[in-house]
Amino acid sequence: MTFGELANLLYPYCGQGQKNADFVVTLIDNIMEEPGASSTDEGMNPLLDLVPRTLENYFNGNRSIGQKNASKILGHLDKERFASYVDNLSTDALTAIADALEKRGFPSTVLNVGAKCAELLEAALLKCAHTPAAAVKSKVLAGADVEISDELASSTVNGRFAPLKPIAPPQEVAEHEIPYVTELMAAYGDAEGVEEFTRETLKLHEDKYGDHFKRQRKDFYAAESVRQGTREAYGETDPDQFEVLKEETFDGVVDVWEQDHKNGFIRLMRVLAQAAQIRIDRCWLCRDTDWIGNSQKKGVCHILVNDGRIKGWVKKDE
Repeated sequence: MTFGELANLLYPYCGQGQKNADFVVTLIDNIMEEPGASSTDEGMNPLLDLVPRTLENYFNGNRSIGQKNASKILGHLDKERFASYVDNLSTDALTAIADALEKRGFPSTVLNVGAKCAELLEAALLKCAHTPAAAVKSKVLAGADVEISDELASSTVNGRFAPLKPIAPPQEVAEHEIPYVTELMAAYGDAEGVEEFTRETLKLHEDKYGDHFKRQRKDFYAAESVRQGTREAYGETDPDQFEVLKEETFDGVVDVWEQDHKNGFIRLMRVLAQAAQIRIDRCWLCRDTDWIGNSQKKGVCHILVNDGRIKGWVKKDE
């Protein structure tokens, strides 16, 4: 029995009018050690910080609890506490739950239904904890309800996702590229002493910056391919693993960005060089894929510019 199936079975008797997302948290609360039973905060319910939509997907069976969170729950399991939580229900409710379990092939009685539910929940969590990331499947992609094919999930090499197909930059700069491209032009202009440096101006400096600009667009789309692949591979994980990659990249380059540099182009070059060297060990992509190379790391810097986390390459006060 999956977690979602068990949650749906118990909800009519234990839900007490809770929202589905809140009921998921309640179930996990009651199978974990009581707060304070652990010597550290690590015993806290790891689902508390997840967004309601993710919890709804757990309840509906559209997604499984992630390996990391399932393992943390199992590390602080208290099956007797969960059995007591169920056994405190009315006799009528316990009888109904026992009958429902019987119909699903799990014989139980009013006297042991709490313990049986605890066993089933533990088994469901063990299955989540041992499901490889490559088998994760989601019905939610980029905020739209779509079915993800199993092609990517099953396309693995030695337990890791197969390499991504790169996205080639379109011939013309796309609208979503404008923020980082504008900052690239500003960096070129700062180095050349040209205040209004545009893509038209770039044609006059093709020998010096033409190839560089093409590489930056290639890197940006290399990072975009990772963004898309991450959503398809993991669905709506919490935290979003591409966001983790962005945060790791920002933390790795911000000190270099803040330093004084002769001009914006030099700042850009030094930040990109730093990006190529940083480690991103907190991101699951390091564990599950070989998607992240120097080009992708540099491309994430341009995405950070698009997001406004990196405030361009030119500082007016330099």
